[in-house]
Amino acid sequence: MFTENKYMSQHERRDLLFACILRCVHEKGLFRMTLIDIAREANCSKSLVKHHFGGIMKIRELVITFAKKTNNKKILNTPITDILN
Repeated sequence: MFTENKYMSQHERRDLLFACILRCVHEKGLFRMTLIDIAREANCSKSLVKHHFGGIMKIRELVITFAKKTNNKKILNTPITDILN
């Protein structure tokens, strides 16, 4: 995702990272995605993801909050049993 070497504000970087998080959710599932998956999608370090969003539990919480605000049924209907697979 981050292909250009240009200065980004923290807000811009956070928005781009969140878009990568959402792609990972749609590709891997809310409970199957990892910080490494997000970092790979964003072409950045895992520590940068953690810097902006914290750990995976905080990221899941943010995604669920986003899904509630936007009424994203695909995310909201994710079964908790996905964690077992």
